[in-house]
Amino acid sequence: MSDLNKLTNWLHRQKDSSTSFVLEVALQKVIAQYGRMLNFSIDSHQKTAQVEVLLKGEKEPITLIVQEYELSTDNSGTYIVIKKATASREWLSVLLDNFICGRRFPVPEKYASLTKLVV
Repeated sequence: MSDLNKLTNWLHRQKDSSTSFVLEVALQKVIAQYGRMLNFSIDSHQKTAQVEVLLKGEKEPITLIVQEYELSTDNSGTYIVIKKATASREWLSVLLDNFICGRRFPVPEKYASLTKLVV
């Protein structure tokens, strides 16, 4: 691997690490009523993300893996489409397939500026 590739990879990891931290803080506020986020990571180059959450009343955390996402912006706002996702619980993977994957969801305006970090 060339020095330029090493530098590019390092910069990419630093960007994703910083982005993960910022998004984790924003997502924690959304998730707080359901439980506590234990871990969050994103790979903006691969368009993947992973989150580990300990839900209220549960003893074991669940893991959600977004295997592919897409962000888009048009005149009406910013949107996210989760194209493929799985979870550490079978019932949750089915729920993701039935209600989340493939659907376009608006990103709240106060978080829309964060999406520029993960494009």
